[in-house]
Amino acid sequence: MMKSPIAAALLASMALMGTASADPILEFGTTGFAVTLDNGGLSSTTTSETIIVPGEVTVYSLSTPITDAEAGISLGDPVAFSNLTFNTTVGPNDFTMSVGDLVFTFTDVFEALEGIVAGAGFLDEGFTGTVTTDTSGFGFRGQSAVEVHPVLTGHGG
Repeated sequence: MMKSPIAAALLASMALMGTASADPILEFGTTGFAVTLDNGGLSSTTTSETIIVPGEVTVYSLSTPITDAEAGISLGDPVAFSNLTFNTTVGPNDFTMSVGDLVFTFTDVFEALEGIVAGAGFLDEGFTGTVTTDTSGFGFRGQSAVEVHPVLTGHGG
């Protein structure tokens, strides 16, 4: 998985500060986002995105494949969200996400990078949280988690 520099820095700082669980952080990426933006086009005034086709969101990358397999998370697995609107700025953002045998509670946008790639708006967001429900039998509840998802909006502003 290609990690953004911000995601890599967050993981390193959590480890150094001792705030990370002794168990590996679960990190994965999701894709398939068809979204609308609160202001119509990606710009410095964009503050939220809303998923318009939630059934198309899937896991596209795994950074800890063995751990992710134990959690029942595989490439291409569907992802379900409790809320379909997300902040596009760094700061608080509460929602749950279900994938595999786990439910995650995310509370924070730690990364929100935007730009234009080949004429299309691009948004890369990262969220931090914890595992709050685990039916895998491998004891993931309480572990830290990072979820990153890039979004091509189809247009820039």
